[in-house]
Amino acid sequence: MRNANRGLRFRTKLALWYVGVFFTFFIALEIYSYYELRAVLFESLDAALSAEADRAAEDVDIGSGSLFAQSGDVPRPPISAAAAAFSLRVIDARGRVMGSHNAFPSIAGEAGPSAGFRTVVAGGHRYRLVTRDVPAAPLGAYFIQAAHPLDSIEAELSAALVRFFITLPVVLALAALGGIFLATTALKPVRRLTRIAESIRGDRLALRARHEGPDDEIGRLALAFDGMLDRLEASFLRERRFTADASHELRTPLAALKGGFEVTLSRPRSAEEYETALRSMKIQIDRLVSLSADLLLLARTGQSALKEDEGGVELDLLLDTCAEGLGDLFASRRLSLARDFEAGIVAIGSRDHIARLLMNLLENAGKYADEGGSIGLSLRRDGDKALVTVRNTGPGIGEGDLAHVFEPFYRSDGARSRRTGGAGLGLAIAREIAEAHGGSLSLASVEGVETVATLSLPIMRKKSG
Repeated sequence: MRNANRGLRFRTKLALWYVGVFFTFFIALEIYSYYELRAVLFESLDAALSAEADRAAEDVDIGSGSLFAQSGDVPRPPISAAAAAFSLRVIDARGRVMGSHNAFPSIAGEAGPSAGFRTVVAGGHRYRLVTRDVPAAPLGAYFIQAAHPLDSIEAELSAALVRFFITLPVVLALAALGGIFLATTALKPVRRLTRIAESIRGDRLALRARHEGPDDEIGRLALAFDGMLDRLEASFLRERRFTADASHELRTPLAALKGGFEVTLSRPRSAEEYETALRSMKIQIDRLVSLSADLLLLARTGQSALKEDEGGVELDLLLDTCAEGLGDLFASRRLSLARDFEAGIVAIGSRDHIARLLMNLLENAGKYADEGGSIGLSLRRDGDKALVTVRNTGPGIGEGDLAHVFEPFYRSDGARSRRTGGAGLGLAIAREIAEAHGGSLSLASVEGVETVATLSLPIMRKKSG
């Protein structure tokens, strides 16, 4: 049953749910209507019986208990056409019949009758019976009873049940048709989204639902679907650009290596020429190794492998170490370095990866600072975050380039890139490492003045006690 239900189309399930809910409410309404009709019919009959019993009580001979004695044993006209079918009788406290009218049904005697309404069976028929006490007489208490057969009420209730069972299949058929129509109409936008999703391919990412209906659940689903396709298309474009850029960056040193080998092997050379060629090839191989390592690190960022050696990192000491490691670069470009560290700030993360992040920021600042300019390095606490700021004077970055500087292989100035080298992966790797550690990295720049990189990392809380 479970597998069969799983195979049902959602439209069919929705229609079945609609029919089921409609059927439940219809049954409940019919049950309520049946018992409401029954209550109204009985209340109407009880009211008529009570009125007839009270009217007949006025015609009882107080002395003898006989019925209609005061009017010459001739009954008054009934109060309604229905009252003509009422049967009346007078009984004493022991249940003995003192007088009767209109063929009162043969009901077994009652030992001590009590006033009120009840339903009795006599001669195979059901009767509604009311008992009223008559004011005390010299010979003792009397009770007057009025009865009416329930045949008409039972016939009307039976007719109501027949009407219900006749209309039930018709109502269910209409409910099923209505459920299928509503389900089909409601799911029409979903079917359109399904067709679009089935037609999406790598070369057809521009397809969109572009829902123009109301802002309901389906409308929000269509908007979310289009947003997902926007993100997928952007991701595919980034991947394609990344692949093309990576291929270009790898092809350049490989082509240089191949050319070097071909030139070197084109004729016999001296030992010094071979050594020079090998040194040139080593530079290209080092470039390939560095590029491969960067690509591997970029692919691994955000994964659990980055956090395998996570612990506490004293940022002031690590910043000093990184700055000293780039001392030759700063000295060759006559850059001054100003440090302003708040001591005792311990970040949470991998020391090696955070060191790589800081080295990329400092190296980037050193490469693009004006020769003879300055670099400012600061560290301070900001709530539960550590803020590292790296400033460098220089030409800065254009506003149009700031939105792309963290993209892999992006370089805003080709001439500057040739001067400084690199593949354009430093800032991309730095941001990925920062985000993998729960932090963030941003870049701000004023052209011709300075560039400021701001790094935020979570810090380790001090244990109380």
